[in-house]
Amino acid sequence: MGVPRNNTSPAERLKALEQELGRLRSYLAVNGVDATISTPGSAVAVTSATWVEAFTVAGPRLFAAWVVRFNATCAVGTTGQVRAVIAGTSTVLQDAVDVADGTTLPAAWTLDPPGNFDDYTVVEIQAQRVTGSGSITVRPYSAAGG
Repeated sequence: MGVPRNNTSPAERLKALEQELGRLRSYLAVNGVDATISTPGSAVAVTSATWVEAFTVAGPRLFAAWVVRFNATCAVGTTGQVRAVIAGTSTVLQDAVDVADGTTLPAAWTLDPPGNFDDYTVVEIQAQRVTGSGSITVRPYSAAGG
């Protein structure tokens, strides 16, 4: 629909602008054009007792937040944790979340990466095994601006 320019009041133009902005926000949130899952893009089994990158999300900062969806599954007899950090730093965006023995954690995290509009940012979703000898498997699904 466009924004009317002639023969409309300022209130009518403002309402049309707000509607157009709402449609644009919905489109961008659904299509996830600002953040993409960059590596490795498939399930990763982590057996390390220290933090290991399971996958990364990268893109320019076009919105206040990113929504990252994934799940993490621990083998029977094993517990683990997942967290989100800015790649290459110790800046934690999502504190460690426990994944219980033999369970799957479905996650939809809203992350607020630092920086200014259009700054390119890389966020790592990391995992570690806490107890047991099995693995914690992390499977990414989507990343989008919010």
